[in-house]
Amino acid sequence: MAIAPRVSFNPKHAMPEVAYHYTTATGFQAILEDRRLRATNFSFLNDPSELQYGRELVEQMLVERLDTSVALHRAFFEFVVSSFGTEMAAEVYVSCFTKLEDDLSQWRAYGNSSGERYAIGFDSEAIDRLATPESGASLHRVEYAKSNQRERIDSVFDRSVAFLNSHRISAGRLAPFAEAAAKRLARIMPTLKNSAYRREEEWRVVVWSSRAAQRPQFDSSRGVVRPYMFFHLGSPLPIVKVHVMAPTRREIALKAAAMLLSTNGVHVEPEHSLIPFAD
Repeated sequence: MAIAPRVSFNPKHAMPEVAYHYTTATGFQAILEDRRLRATNFSFLNDPSELQYGRELVEQMLVERLDTSVALHRAFFEFVVSSFGTEMAAEVYVSCFTKLEDDLSQWRAYGNSSGERYAIGFDSEAIDRLATPESGASLHRVEYAKSNQRERIDSVFDRSVAFLNSHRISAGRLAPFAEAAAKRLARIMPTLKNSAYRREEEWRVVVWSSRAAQRPQFDSSRGVVRPYMFFHLGSPLPIVKVHVMAPTRREIALKAAAMLLSTNGVHVEPEHSLIPFAD
């Protein structure tokens, strides 16, 4: 609890009213019928540099702390270093959203270039309510500015040290507290991205597998094995908007989307994408 994320009151960090999830026709159908989203293991995202970027920044800052800390704190950070790594990240699963509505770059990045695509707009407050410690999930804004990224990591370091000092934790009792700090750092990793991606305006549900009451599933449809878990959306589904990108079946795709939404109890009229072609 002492190192849990702090609430930001910066207007730029405010949760969007609607969070969009871009997906394929298969994904659209599965989300509606199964009432859940896939959260992919963070180590297996489409862009492997994401894992490397966050890990390298955290490890760099850990080395800096080791070089400047007093003896007891140095021992603590040595334990954190030994606990932190890809094995921690392997327990982290993410489901991605964006603030961007009907956006060309998102249509290109998510979805099958040969088929129809869908941007599902979720009530972000409802998603936040569903992403609770009890469900083993949390909703986070992705940070692109290096200074703010370092601030997030430093916050965990500083509050960890303050906790050790205030509770007078001895050197022989450091290990479990260091592991808790390492796990918190692993949860921060998926919220850190290179500034080149800042146009994405991304938010993520992070699912922590050790807290989730489910086992990983596996998908090999893209020719590789990727572990994933589910983030359950409850009932009624918190869907407030839907945009359809269907260059070759424009009207019939919109009708099919409306029928699928209605059949699954979602009373939202889907809209055509205003972008004529996304490939």
